[in-house]
Amino acid sequence: MKFRSQIEPGIQLHLNCTKIRVFTLIEATVALVVTAMGLALLAGIGSNMQKQMVAKQEIDQFEWERFVSLLQNERQHFALVKKPGENVENIYLYSRKAKKDYIVHYESERDKVIMETASGGYMPLLYRVSSFRAIKQDKTIKITVQIDQRTYQTTFSLPLQKESGL
Repeated sequence: MKFRSQIEPGIQLHLNCTKIRVFTLIEATVALVVTAMGLALLAGIGSNMQKQMVAKQEIDQFEWERFVSLLQNERQHFALVKKPGENVENIYLYSRKAKKDYIVHYESERDKVIMETASGGYMPLLYRVSSFRAIKQDKTIKITVQIDQRTYQTTFSLPLQKESGL
């Protein structure tokens, strides 16, 4: 092996050195800041979506509880009316206090459960309903409702009323 001092003049030494390009400290810092800002933005969007979902669930739960309490309201004195050939989407009620007939039914084209009177009164009870089922057995009624992919269910008893004017 020859040392540099021993290399003959006129012969150039070619070293196989390739220039390696690396990130500078500033470039690396900028890349980290941009990545951190992107992750913070995604976390904020995810948190906001979660808050909206929780708020929607709370609203659905409130509507469901209001619906059940309306049907079980003792001040209305509701009684269950048996109708021949009734389907599982209708609940026929009679208010002994108001002396009126009511029908609670599901409107699938509007995704609502509504209460109507024979005289034409109309009150929406539940919104965004994808399915509604009311199974009646003597005095007991079992209601199953699906709102925004969540299923709500209740079972309660009402006194029976002989068939009324509805």
